[in-house]
Amino acid sequence: MNDFTTVTGKAFAALMIVVGAASGAVYRAYPELSTSAIPSFVWPLLAAFVFDLWSRPMIADEKWPPITTQTRFIGVIFATILGVLITHAGA
Repeated sequence: MNDFTTVTGKAFAALMIVVGAASGAVYRAYPELSTSAIPSFVWPLLAAFVFDLWSRPMIADEKWPPITTQTRFIGVIFATILGVLITHAGA
């Protein structure tokens, strides 16, 4: 089964799209952030961690199905690439 067809996968994918787009927009609007102590690729990692903390009780109660590490990897990489593309779009 494809994780992105489950409720957990859909929620995770939606979060990663939002985080990627938001981080790209913020780093595009404020270029001085590129020299900050926290690089832009950390935000999708933090969002994935927070999602895991938030969804873990529902997964443990079997209300939501678990997602695989592969799904998490794809989501984080996609969010990072989306953020970079938005940051450098038209530059």
